[in-house]
Amino acid sequence: MSLLPGAADALAAAAAVGPVAVVSSETSPGIEAVLQRFGLAKHVAFVVGGDHVTRGKPDPECYELAWRKVQRLQPAVKSDCLVVEDSGTGAKAAQAAGLPVGLGPAAAPTGLVEPEYTLASLLELPTLLTWLSGGFEAP
Repeated sequence: MSLLPGAADALAAAAAVGPVAVVSSETSPGIEAVLQRFGLAKHVAFVVGGDHVTRGKPDPECYELAWRKVQRLQPAVKSDCLVVEDSGTGAKAAQAAGLPVGLGPAAAPTGLVEPEYTLASLLELPTLLTWLSGGFEAP
């Protein structure tokens, strides 16, 4: 198992902007093990795993739960958040929860959603986050 190129820097850049959650259909112990293995847990505020919800993606339950948890850490409006997804099914769940989506490089076009942002690579995420934070012009 290896990380996608740019994954570690993307996660660090996201954590510098605000709380980061990992929302996955995987169980929370499995997610946490991967984060520990790659030294990424320090960038993640919390995990929402498939074991935390009764309905999986594309149902928005997982992202609604993550949103409530984010609100306890740092109140924000949904449009100020960004979900980075690697699947059309996950992107559909995020959009159904009212959250903007950046669809990542591993996602095959599905026609399920029109993401707000498309990432050719996770190497692009730090630049996108800087732009979204008002740092400079659009990438």
